[in-house]
Amino acid sequence: MKAIQYHGNKDIRLEEIPLPNIQNTEVLIKIDYCGLCATDIEEYLYGPNSIKKTPMTPGHELVGTVENIGKSVTNITPGQRVVIDGIISCQKCLACTKGLNNQCTERGTVGFSHNGGFAEYLIWPAEQAFSLPDSVSTESAALIEPASVACHAIELAKIQPNETVCIIGAGTLGLLAAQIAKIKTSKVIAIDTREISLQLAKNLGITQTIDVKNKDMHEELKTLTEGKMPEVIIETAGGPTALKSSIENVKSGGRIIMVAVQGQDLKVPVDTIVNKELQLIGTGGYRTHNVKEAINLLEKKQLITDCLISGYINLEEVISDGYNKMMSKEKNIFRLLVDPHNKHQNLNK
Repeated sequence: MKAIQYHGNKDIRLEEIPLPNIQNTEVLIKIDYCGLCATDIEEYLYGPNSIKKTPMTPGHELVGTVENIGKSVTNITPGQRVVIDGIISCQKCLACTKGLNNQCTERGTVGFSHNGGFAEYLIWPAEQAFSLPDSVSTESAALIEPASVACHAIELAKIQPNETVCIIGAGTLGLLAAQIAKIKTSKVIAIDTREISLQLAKNLGITQTIDVKNKDMHEELKTLTEGKMPEVIIETAGGPTALKSSIENVKSGGRIIMVAVQGQDLKVPVDTIVNKELQLIGTGGYRTHNVKEAINLLEKKQLITDCLISGYINLEEVISDGYNKMMSKEKNIFRLLVDPHNKHQNLNK
């Protein structure tokens, strides 16, 4: 089968690799779409960091159709459309027994320790494959993985109905988190430097936005919160200033949910954290129930993902059109979906 192979720093190739043998408890998934994520770009530019071995097929935001099942599989049948819980855990340690599979010290992840979705097919444990409701489109489901990350972040934020939530970074993950936060409270503010992101936030019902490229974030937040400042800040932007801005602008006693991967050690105003009695809460991926929650939100139309799809590319275009577009300084895209079987192209013929 055709697959993108990561061989090391700035070295990815389209290659022909063997189709792995399916085991009794596994399913063979024909990949419909797989999202190209900023994390994939970080691994390309600065890795290998999270990638544990090479060559490795990247791609962790996937949806597909089950083509074959192992002899012991009873929960999935061929022909079903599925998404996966992409975290492989030991299922025995204390974290796993508490349902904290993302904290398992032996965990592995699709696209990083196990071959991922930038390929024509994927083998995965059947118990970690979840069928999709008929009302959820395959395209929409391609963003269930980042939606699961957003669900986990909002879960840890413990948002109360009367609280103001500020989303710093209105990219794909930030806009997913903003929509889920809006279910908890009507007071959601989106912050970004890109007009395209802020306009999309407004289209999704986030009426209060701040363009920090042209306006002072602190003064705008004071105005929008009537001087009270937000109780919760979800930091999805990354970079050296976003966390510092979060600490400075969150209300005393507030919570900062750190979602973005920084890739570097940052200097933070520790005394401010102490004096304001802030909670800094890190989030690492998602848990199994977050995947099911994301599916449920899509089915209920409480979460919209289609508008975050910026285009489709086939495997031959992953390097030239995918990685290069995602690395552009003037990037005005959210998610590019890799389409290994030219499914979308064929549908539009």
